[in-house]
Amino acid sequence: MSAGRVAATSLITDAAAGRVDGFISAINVGEIYYITARKKGDVKAEATLHALQHFPPEIVEPDYNFCIAAAKIKAAHKMPYADAFAAAHKRIERTPRYRRF
Repeated sequence: MSAGRVAATSLITDAAAGRVDGFISAINVGEIYYITARKKGDVKAEATLHALQHFPPEIVEPDYNFCIAAAKIKAAHKMPYADAFAAAHKRIERTPRYRRF
């Protein structure tokens, strides 16, 4: 299992237990969907989407300011655009219970 997958699984587990606040951008949900669909097919992608809608983390809809914050992060750093949304949410919310991974 990749280090990223281990970290994500740990974070979701911690969010379900209430140890951390769990949030994910709808942009990142779309990314999870298309990656799962490509690798495992549409049925598995739909099941994953259903699970995300009924289990932590909370799905956050990006508004205009969220999109601009993500764009600024993307402009300043070499990273995928979808990852910039995850970083932007952390900056905007300033939630102290976030854990980096």
